[in-house]
Amino acid sequence: MKTCCVAGILPGSSVLELGSGTGIVGIVAALLGGTVTLTDLPEALPALRSNIDLNLEAISSAGGSATAYALDWQHALCESRAVSPTLPLAAADNGDLALVLGADLVYSPQQAAPLAAALRAAAEAHPGAEVLLAHKHRSDDTDLALLRALDGAGFVAEEEPSASELDDAFSRLRRRFPSVSIYRLWRRGEAALLAGADAPVTQL
Repeated sequence: MKTCCVAGILPGSSVLELGSGTGIVGIVAALLGGTVTLTDLPEALPALRSNIDLNLEAISSAGGSATAYALDWQHALCESRAVSPTLPLAAADNGDLALVLGADLVYSPQQAAPLAAALRAAAEAHPGAEVLLAHKHRSDDTDLALLRALDGAGFVAEEEPSASELDDAFSRLRRRFPSVSIYRLWRRGEAALLAGADAPVTQL
């Protein structure tokens, strides 16, 4: 939840989550007042929608909303630079997209290129949206494949949060899970502007 607060989720902010799984990240975003579109493969939707329903009263009380849709990243990969026909769901249902989230999405090198294509499609459709990606380091090959795919999709990354932003509780959490990195992704042109403003941006 701290990470979502750092990302600046405000009541009514439109959020797209990729690879939602059981939905915990997207549901937390909705509990912070976000208008959230959670996505995953069709076979994951029954459990995802069930978890949303279990939290629906609390989400509504917080002023948020959560809806689940099917999204296969391969669609974005197959369409090259074109926006996947399924990605505009966030624009159609939630207005102007403010934030794209993804957590623990890449288990093997083969998943890296489709994820990068989906992130690129979302970023191209919504140039002002922030992108936050949490990645668990499982193997050097997988890490390298992800970094290369993101670089090929035109992203640079800044690890979040910086040491100055960590409170004691979150610092303890990061020490407990040292194999997880949280990246804020920028399109290369946006990163160049930030670098000109002395922002600490690291190229993948």
